[in-house]
Amino acid sequence: MAYIILDADGWQNVVDFKTGESLDRWDNKIVDDMLEFIPHYPYPGDMDPDSIEWTGNVGKALFDLYDPQYMLLTYATPNFVKAAENMSKEKEMEINTAVFSSVKDFLEHTGYTPVIIGTGGMSKIEELQVPAKIKGRICHGHGPFSYSGIFGATEDELDVVRNIDHTTMYTKDDLRRDFPEADESYLAEMPDCIIVRDPGYAFTCLRHRGLFQYKSLEIVDKLPIYTTLPKPTHLTDVKRVINEAMDNGDKVALIVLEGIGTDDFLLPYELLPAFDKWLIYSDSLSQYMALLLGEPFYRFGIPLVREPSVFKERFNRYPYSQFTDGEMPKNTIGRRKDIKTAAVGSRSIYTHAISQADICIECHARQKISSGVLVLVNDPK
Repeated sequence: MAYIILDADGWQNVVDFKTGESLDRWDNKIVDDMLEFIPHYPYPGDMDPDSIEWTGNVGKALFDLYDPQYMLLTYATPNFVKAAENMSKEKEMEINTAVFSSVKDFLEHTGYTPVIIGTGGMSKIEELQVPAKIKGRICHGHGPFSYSGIFGATEDELDVVRNIDHTTMYTKDDLRRDFPEADESYLAEMPDCIIVRDPGYAFTCLRHRGLFQYKSLEIVDKLPIYTTLPKPTHLTDVKRVINEAMDNGDKVALIVLEGIGTDDFLLPYELLPAFDKWLIYSDSLSQYMALLLGEPFYRFGIPLVREPSVFKERFNRYPYSQFTDGEMPKNTIGRRKDIKTAAVGSRSIYTHAISQADICIECHARQKISSGVLVLVNDPK
């Protein structure tokens, strides 16, 4: 059985990971340990730069307690604060410096072999609007909303969409042609067309979520990577490189730095391809899935853009992991059976739901509103 622990300023609740039902008893030493551990590390909040240090400090403490051979660290704070604040270049550099200082301190404390990846820098955005004459169901992908799609689109509507400035449209037939390995069951849940925004533009759904953003993640097809291991050939190849290192006895930390691009990366770096043909892994979900599953986007089991009503009934399972298809990923690095694994980060949901490590500790925040800390104590492997 897997457990979720919620801690908000000392108030604690233990629930069944799959159902979300509260529990009043359990027989699990790690749960007991985490109930004592977590109150010492309250989450400062998505918009508080102290959350950078929080990620590194919790990672170090969990290393001391559990000694995992593999750990995922997710630093989402630079993404959050750069997007929401119209900050100066000097302030952005302070954020970048704090991130790399935290990473350095973590690595010196733990001795992990690092794989450090920046998910791309931040750029100012102009809004895109889908024409009002479109009557099909318009849905948007996962933040930062690089993709939108239309379900039930007519041919006339597709012609209109083809001419939206600063976008490129691909139909479902384009997907079939360009990605013949994709299963029909996956394509069946994709919209009739995918609308890809150009760099520097974003769809108006950023406002519909009640969030104001000055900047959004850049759409870049290569990401900065630093590692002392052999360089991966692609974003989806990182998993293989890490597993081979651990086969040889290395302890490895995969460190994901959101909102950090080549101009922000304060270590020597190489460029890691992060695209498949015209599809760029530019949204957070696809980046994490590619990294941790080692699979291309059409193997994720989760469409780039989906119709929410189709998935609503599946949300009854794993209610603290909303993006999922009612099932958890099974072939992640975190599910490797011969080692102990852990994940810590300020990226909510993805840190636990995609990594599927033995112990996952993350901020419990939605829409930048913090509700404390969430811990996943996973099923025995």
